[in-house]
Amino acid sequence: MAQTDWSSLGTPVPGSPASPRVAQNADGRLEVFLDTQGVDIQGDALWHIWQTSPGGDWNTWASLNWPANLYVASFAVGMNADGRLEIFISGSDGALWHTWQTTAGGSWNNTWFSLSHLAAGVDLSGVFAVVRDTDGRLEVFTRGSDGAFWHIWQTAPNGTWSAWASLGMPTIPLGYPIPGRNADGRIELFTLGSDGALWHIWQTKAGGSTHWNNTWFSLGRPPATVGPTLSPAVSQNADGRLEVFISDSVGAIWHISQTTPNGTWSTWSSLSGPTNTKLMGIPTVGRNTDGRLEVLVLSTDGALWHIVQTAPGGGWNTWDSLGAPPNTSLLSSLLFVSENADGRLEVFAVASGTLWHASQVTPGGPWG
Repeated sequence: MAQTDWSSLGTPVPGSPASPRVAQNADGRLEVFLDTQGVDIQGDALWHIWQTSPGGDWNTWASLNWPANLYVASFAVGMNADGRLEIFISGSDGALWHTWQTTAGGSWNNTWFSLSHLAAGVDLSGVFAVVRDTDGRLEVFTRGSDGAFWHIWQTAPNGTWSAWASLGMPTIPLGYPIPGRNADGRIELFTLGSDGALWHIWQTKAGGSTHWNNTWFSLGRPPATVGPTLSPAVSQNADGRLEVFISDSVGAIWHISQTTPNGTWSTWSSLSGPTNTKLMGIPTVGRNTDGRLEVLVLSTDGALWHIVQTAPGGGWNTWDSLGAPPNTSLLSSLLFVSENADGRLEVFAVASGTLWHASQVTPGGPWG
């Protein structure tokens, strides 16, 4: 294992502790967003930094601010059908707020708008997700303070928004929504239940915001002695089959996949973990240009580890370390991976108050 060439993108303000969110602009330039709530001497703000050219160098940090008198529990980024990025925040008032680029890849609107509470007496509860439907409309999913999953969607691509609607819940408390997309375009939501099992619900029609299965289904859990405790990660194989990954309580990664595109599911299988260290935290998954999935996850040694499929949709290689930034540890970081315009995967993490990133040298190739 050669030491990965981690590079620093600095920090917008001293001591910024937040995890990044990453999006790709319409022209292929990556853009990273950071929440500096609680540490920004100028007041709470959302900051962003972006590549000056696809796959190229990076600009300096700039502030997007956010609505006055609010702090932010979470945020997420989506892309409109016309290529404009749109960012969403869950505010301390319990409502969802959003703002957007005025042109694809361009400047940002200076005004934030509220998409309201989920329902009377029901607030947003933590993490949420943004997905673009097959017809181009953005759709937001969250868990409400009532324990149910809720969603809201654009009524037309790039357009106005519907009212909130509930997707219900099984008889047990749920975690947070993690979306995947089936080969036929239907969105499928996954979450861990309080029973440690993976639960899911799906659209019955691609692009059908009002067409959802009425029932939640359990995909079970790995052996009870190593049951999952953290949110899953979801990706689509080269042949369209969804695959879900979770960290267990003893330092291994487990996965389950559809046996056919849009179809039924396999049993759980272990990817184990590296020797002499313990994997920890939520895994993140990228897909290489040749279709091979790549799982990245932190370890108790403070480094980033990864494992790659040996062939698209096939078996798996062995675990390998990507190291950590110089003189620091990634133990408390959250990871986000994105794909450059040329297909190279790039991973981002905040460590010691600084945003760090590392990328593949060639698409699907070695790192650093």
